[in-house]
Amino acid sequence: MIPYTNIPRKIWQTWDRKEGFQLSDVQEQCSRTWRDRNSGYQYAQLTTNESIAYVQKHFKDRPDIVSRFVNTKQVILQADMIRYLTLFAEGGVYSDMDTVCFRSLDLWAREMAGASKKVGMIIGVEYDQLDEENMASGYSFPIQFCQWTIASRARHPVMQIVVDDVFRKVSEVEKEKGKVRVEGDWDVLAMTGPRVSFFFLPLFLINLRY
Repeated sequence: MIPYTNIPRKIWQTWDRKEGFQLSDVQEQCSRTWRDRNSGYQYAQLTTNESIAYVQKHFKDRPDIVSRFVNTKQVILQADMIRYLTLFAEGGVYSDMDTVCFRSLDLWAREMAGASKKVGMIIGVEYDQLDEENMASGYSFPIQFCQWTIASRARHPVMQIVVDDVFRKVSEVEKEKGKVRVEGDWDVLAMTGPRVSFFFLPLFLINLRY
């Protein structure tokens, strides 16, 4: 476990590996920082096909999740879905391929050492509106959590909420349009991105300490 937490020492990253497609030098350099600065951690990098196999294996009891994940052909939506599903199923740390790890994961929760319970989730604040009138362009809520880097223990209730909400949204779109279709960035952000569940988490986390 990461010190002071119930979060497993496992790092997750995903990318869309098509035939002949390779990671860019920048992506490879970014990814290497997660391995180099966290040598005691298991590292897993899932491609699109591996993500499908993962969901089929770990969510046998949720055929609705398996079906919608497999039938969602847009890789950008699958990339959002798989980060929530891996963290819910096994826990660990997820981060996008274009992020850099500046600080060892062993240090992330050190300031929480005095907490009465071990930390079960670490989330960064992506946007915090400092006044009520001037919201920055591209944001919808006064406080918005990032989902490009998340740490969580397995089966955390917050991840349960996110998984349920994401697949509910995808199901609604599928029923309305006949298939899961992305028509713009807003669709991605609203269906599977940070605008789905993370905006109301401050209210949830106030009364949750694990």
